[in-house]
Amino acid sequence: MNTRDLALAVAVGFSGFIVAATVLWWKAAGGLGAAISGSWATATSDWMVALFLSDGILFGLLAIGAMAWGLRRRGAPPARWVAWTAAALVVGSPVVFFYLWKEKKGGSLAAPAP
Repeated sequence: MNTRDLALAVAVGFSGFIVAATVLWWKAAGGLGAAISGSWATATSDWMVALFLSDGILFGLLAIGAMAWGLRRRGAPPARWVAWTAAALVVGSPVVFFYLWKEKKGGSLAAPAP
């Protein structure tokens, strides 16, 4: 498996994990409101959880920023890099891995956001 295929496999695999984890999280809490309040209580009750969340958010924002900067540098129109950035902010890291797969494909970054 080459690097390009690995990026696509990670994007697809992690997308599946996100969907499964979200459904299980929602069902275990008994509803969206309870799930959000329970997650907030967990995140604010333990400094190590807060540390991991802060680190993950910072790393994710850096990756999304690097993706947007790369698209702008390569001359993608503003609507295109804004769409990629918005998709990454909503969906998360699978979009960044999909972007990396498209980049490795060679010259296909002008494609619209997924």
